[in-house]
Amino acid sequence: MGREQQLAEAEAGELSLADARAVLRGYADGHRGRLVDTAHAVVHRALPPDAFLGTETGAETET
Repeated sequence: MGREQQLAEAEAGELSLADARAVLRGYADGHRGRLVDTAHAVVHRALPPDAFLGTETGAETET
C-alpha cells in the first residue's frame, strides 16, 4: 500500500497520520506499552477505539 493511500485511509476517519500516531503513542506511553504493540492491537481489533480515543461509542450525554 502506498503512502498516498495510507494518508487517505487515515484521514477518512478525520484524523491525520501524525495525529493518529500521536494518539497511539500517548496511549502506549500511558499504559507502559510499546507503540508497535498498541498499533498491532488496534489493527487486530483487540483494542477498541474507545480505549485510546477517550470516547464512548453509543453513550448518551446528559444535557
